[in-house]
Amino acid sequence: YALTQVCFLTFLVSFLSVEHGFALAIAAGVLAAAQVTSVFSRIFFGYVADRWIAPARLLPLLGVGMAVACILLGRLAADAALAATVAVAMLCALTAVGWNGVFFAELARVAPPGGLAAATGTTQFMTFCGGMTGPVVFSEVINHGSAYGAAFQGLALVPLAAALVGWRAIRGERQAPGPGGG
Repeated sequence: YALTQVCFLTFLVSFLSVEHGFALAIAAGVLAAAQVTSVFSRIFFGYVADRWIAPARLLPLLGVGMAVACILLGRLAADAALAATVAVAMLCALTAVGWNGVFFAELARVAPPGGLAAATGTTQFMTFCGGMTGPVVFSEVINHGSAYGAAFQGLALVPLAAALVGWRAIRGERQAPGPGGG
């Protein structure tokens, strides 16, 4: 998810200016609107995780949302209206940037007693690996002749794969025998 988040935040302005012809100030404004959305989405998804959907179930749903948002972003027509562009960018931010709080809340829940610091440190290391490698891979896709839109559509595979892993883990927890083998 971090890979998707960082690629979205890193390349949105370039995508909008290069492939959609937006002035840099307008493209940056779209990014700013998206980032404001992400502030509220973290609070909103925390509320959802507290009230309606367990974090372990919400995280895969957010991954699917990220995938859909990346596909929509990549498929935006070059002449798409500014309002449509802002809406899709906000949807990307809602999901691709709004997942963090839910993720760390779930991490705190499943960490072994006395192991939260180690679990958080390890997770942050892996999160930063995704955040650092994602833009390198994304830019190489662009450097080898792909359009930004196509790269965003390809990026959708990453959170979708993570969502599938999350769902498999949930299913595995439900199927595991309880205490006493049964």
